[in-house]
Amino acid sequence: MSKTAFVTGATGFVGRHLIAHLRQQDWQVRALARNPDKFDALFGGEPSVERIAGDLTDKDALRRGLADCDLLFHVAGVTKAAFTDEYYRINHQGTAFLYEQVRELQPALAKIVHVSTLAAVGPAASSRPPAEFPEPRPISHYGRSKLLGEEEARRLMADYPLTIIRPPAVFGPADTDVLMFFKMVSRGILPLIGGDDKLVSLIYVEDLAMALLAAALSPATTGRTYFVCYDEPFRWKELGALAARILTRQVRCIAFPHLLTRTVGILSEFIHRIAGRATKLNQDTTREMTQSYWICSNERAREDFNFRPHFPIEEAFAKTISWYQEHGQLSR
Repeated sequence: MSKTAFVTGATGFVGRHLIAHLRQQDWQVRALARNPDKFDALFGGEPSVERIAGDLTDKDALRRGLADCDLLFHVAGVTKAAFTDEYYRINHQGTAFLYEQVRELQPALAKIVHVSTLAAVGPAASSRPPAEFPEPRPISHYGRSKLLGEEEARRLMADYPLTIIRPPAVFGPADTDVLMFFKMVSRGILPLIGGDDKLVSLIYVEDLAMALLAAALSPATTGRTYFVCYDEPFRWKELGALAARILTRQVRCIAFPHLLTRTVGILSEFIHRIAGRATKLNQDTTREMTQSYWICSNERAREDFNFRPHFPIEEAFAKTISWYQEHGQLSR
């Protein structure tokens, strides 16, 4: 029997890895993608992956993608923008439009997996990941827009089998958001924001892809929200030492005071806004970078759909660094 999944954000970092995993599990995939060249570079010639040309505002594209499909993975989202309203236009309003079309066009989905983010919740108050889900307190426009997207999912999909996944920082081959960390380590520098050793939860992108499909296929996940991450959070010195060993580099810790970090964010945002270009380094992200505890717990995911990270952090770092080296990313 044919199994069909519709994936939004198909050519993005998480989307491409999710599609690779779906193909390995013999799923037919419909991939919502705006850029035909990017799609062809990733999936050209793959008969099991069909490009649906369009975006979250294209009703006809959504109709074609949703027709007779079994699973919907809503992965599309804006993580960086030149202007703040772009976050809300895509992450909030685009999400609402998608789910309105689902209600109109596809009443028989087996599961909807909505990919959100830890940023929708905000940082933890202490070094111990909360046992229960805390009240969301996002501190960035990205986080607030993703929280609004979650609320639209729950409101519009109340009668559908919906599961929400909130990954923390995601890393892996082809990632650009965590790339700067690996670049700096490759140059012998381990930056410590604020001079202290902050805690962070992580998820390797291939583990995230497997978790998304596992959550989709488990009846226990309907109506529930999950974090998926490594069992324990990491300190940046620990991660820097691991990356340095793989890269065979000696690293020197350099403290970046919070005030300096925030000043750099303000300047970067100002320069990129004048140029009309998006940047990941802005006031919001530097505010997030100065928080001590970006951590969460995977306990609920372990209990409900047997989530376990398949790739140890050492192997995941090695695979990521190898990809960067093969593509010349660390030397740019």
